[in-house]
Amino acid sequence: MGHHGGGASTDVSTGVSLDGAGQGRNSVLARPFRREPVIWLLAVLAAVLLTNVALWAARLGDPDLVGRLTGLIVVPASLLTIGLVVRLRRSSWLDDQTRRGWTVLGLALSSYVAGAICTVAGAAIPAASFLTYLAPVLKIAAYCLASVGLTLLPKAWRSRSDAVVFGLDVTIVAWSAAILLWHFLFYPIAREAGWQPVNTIASVVYPVADLAFVFSVGAILMRGLRPSSQNALVAILAALLLAFAGDTISSIESLQHQSTPGGLAGVLYSTAWLGFALAAYLQSRPD
Repeated sequence: MGHHGGGASTDVSTGVSLDGAGQGRNSVLARPFRREPVIWLLAVLAAVLLTNVALWAARLGDPDLVGRLTGLIVVPASLLTIGLVVRLRRSSWLDDQTRRGWTVLGLALSSYVAGAICTVAGAAIPAASFLTYLAPVLKIAAYCLASVGLTLLPKAWRSRSDAVVFGLDVTIVAWSAAILLWHFLFYPIAREAGWQPVNTIASVVYPVADLAFVFSVGAILMRGLRPSSQNALVAILAALLLAFAGDTISSIESLQHQSTPGGLAGVLYSTAWLGFALAAYLQSRPD
């Protein structure tokens, strides 16, 4: 694997590639997917999600209740994701740098989930309304932690200046895309609804942040990673695209004063969290 393996080396006497933990990759065999309990659990959650979506699309039962159920899978999927990330810390074959990166990514996911819980609790419990002010702090902290976690993952930098130029390139592209979204999508809707610019900016922070991470992860994938990290980041990229679509829909509904829990945004969020769980599982499999 060379430099792409995040500190991998080769045992001259055996010719076996070693990772950062000093264990032979060839001595660690991945079980078939059909024998992995995590895969079956993800399949069950996906089946429940599809059932909820079918009920919602067919407009069966109470529309308000069924609409909320589309986002129900977010809860078990997010807990499963965090559990899988915690398990990664005890992996005996991953190198230390990859473990550190995923530890910080786990903190980011936990912070985001805590923010979502604060949002729901603050809206549902009058005495806990102050939590609605804590929620955005936790969610923004999640994006900051995720940036650190992605930075820690071992990548094929030629030099420190190469890493700096890479970061600037991603920032420029993401910022340009954010300006286009603001100019052609969010601002016209906000202006028609009578929103002030400050309130509009607060509504579009999350989709813009999602888009920045989409570009970042896509660019990192082009630089080269170890196979397990490559597979995991592909799943994360797909999940981020779904999260971006969900946050965009949610922001538009908020700007139009039509925000309701669940619905299409709930479907996208639930599917995105299944993608994050799959990513953590894929990282746990030997290269």
